[in-house]
Amino acid sequence: MEINLIESEVKEALRKLSTTVHHLQTDKQQLSFSHSKLQLKTEIEQTEQAYYELMQSYKEMLLKISEDASQKVTEFAEKERKLATAMDSSR
Repeated sequence: MEINLIESEVKEALRKLSTTVHHLQTDKQQLSFSHSKLQLKTEIEQTEQAYYELMQSYKEMLLKISEDASQKVTEFAEKERKLATAMDSSR
C-alpha cells in the first residue's frame, strides 16, 4: 500500500482551515433575551427548591394532623369509657 502526499494540496487545505478558524467568533455576545439560559436554570432550581420545601411542609402538616387526630380519638375514647362507667354505676 502506498500513501501519496501532495504537499501543495495539504498546505492549501491547512491554509483554508486556518483562515476559517480565524473567522470563528469566540467572544461572548451580548444577547438581548429576556431570560438567559442561566436565569432559566436558576428559576427552575428555585422552583424545584420551593416544591421540595412545600412538600416537606405538607408532610409535616399531615403528620401533625395525624398526631392531633390520634390524640383526639384517644381523648374521646377515654371520655366515652368514663361516661359508660358513670352510667353503669348509676344503674
